[in-house]
Amino acid sequence: MSAEKPDPRRHAYRDDLASEELKGTVDAPRFVAGRLRDVAASSTPLRANPHASAPLETEILFGESVKVFDEREGWSWVQCRLDGYVGYTPSNALADPGATSTHRVIAPATFAYPARDIKSPPLTTFPMNARLAVTDFDGDFAVVEGERFVYARHMIGVAVDCNNLEGELRRGDLVFWKGHVGIMVTGSELLHANAHHMQTVIEPFAAARRRIEETGSGDVLSVKRP
Repeated sequence: MSAEKPDPRRHAYRDDLASEELKGTVDAPRFVAGRLRDVAASSTPLRANPHASAPLETEILFGESVKVFDEREGWSWVQCRLDGYVGYTPSNALADPGATSTHRVIAPATFAYPARDIKSPPLTTFPMNARLAVTDFDGDFAVVEGERFVYARHMIGVAVDCNNLEGELRRGDLVFWKGHVGIMVTGSELLHANAHHMQTVIEPFAAARRRIEETGSGDVLSVKRP
């Protein structure tokens, strides 16, 4: 058992419950695997405690994936898969996982329309960095899951979905964490300089990803394919 507890803002544990990934790292009466959910609202707050006046930790956006460990009285205790932040968000902002995200919004915000017509009343607004599953293109518009039309120039393709990296990575992919980067030498091995080994090494990507997340840098932020 580690003498120093990990940062609870980036590691899912409370006095009564913890992620099963933290077995052997923290003490808890119960460990759970959690279940994946997607953000279905345009955006939703992630708060330190389960009430609307609690301090705001961060904001999570449409299409991001979270792992839910507990749910009660309209609040879900979650960990964001993108950056590792832990907190409480309204349960009604989440939904079962949908299609894999293919694009990310790069405009400050963009509307989703019910038809290929910017004069039609918008159905919703997607903020910058919202993740969308594009099923088709129709003129200047992208068709996203649910038959909604979004102006195609307001988004950019996502090379690799960070929630399902293994099996999709290729030689030459650049993998980015907060304050760290490595390059894939095969589909499963990462070349990177790191403090753990105090040198540049090639090691299994899965092991590096797990260790980097556990040391507080969070999960992979993005993958770039030259």
